Amino acid sequence: MIGLDISTAICLYLGIALAALLGYWLRFERGRSFEKYELSPKEVWTCGICAYTYVDSLHETLSQCPQCHSWNRKSEPADT
Repeated sequence: MIGLDISTAICLYLGIALAALLGYWLRFERGRSFEKYELSPKEVWTCGICAYTYVDSLHETLSQCPQCHSWNRKSEPADT
């Protein structure tokens, strides 16, 4: 039998437990895939006052500019 004092046994136990948790975390984190987020043209807004370009995915027709706080209406693209 191997002789260990209590502090060495506790350190070994905690080291092995932490290494196992790190291994599981790395395994599951590597396997996770993130969906690629793509902007649609209706989410990109350009302020008519300050020309600031920003993303607002919550509103469809009316949005407030985060820089100058003016309200912007989404205009329909002109047919050519």
